Amino acid sequence: MEELSNNRQRPNLKDRLFWDWKVEDVDWQKSARSVIERVLQRGNDEEYEELVRFYGREKIIHVLTKERCSVWNIRMDRVTAFFGLKQEELSCYKWRQEHGYHWI
Repeated sequence: MEELSNNRQRPNLKDRLFWDWKVEDVDWQKSARSVIERVLQRGNDEEYEELVRFYGREKIIHVLTKERCSVWNIRMDRVTAFFGLKQEELSCYKWRQEHGYHWI
């Protein structure tokens, strides 16, 4: 059996998290920020662990703190507790403090 190239390997995540994506066409490395954001918003602790296994803790923390990654307010406590961060360290928290946060 031919081994998948690195960009075709995929994390062991349920397709339900990506109901609106064509998962067979996703480049999981190029789409890392979007994948991480989606799983953090909709996943559970087991799926968070899979993110860490696939991308590495350092990459996820970089996305959370340095890139424009959105974490819903209702998920912020869970995400910060899981990764040992403070809300003030998240880029989305800083952005909301500067620009306000509106539902619409």
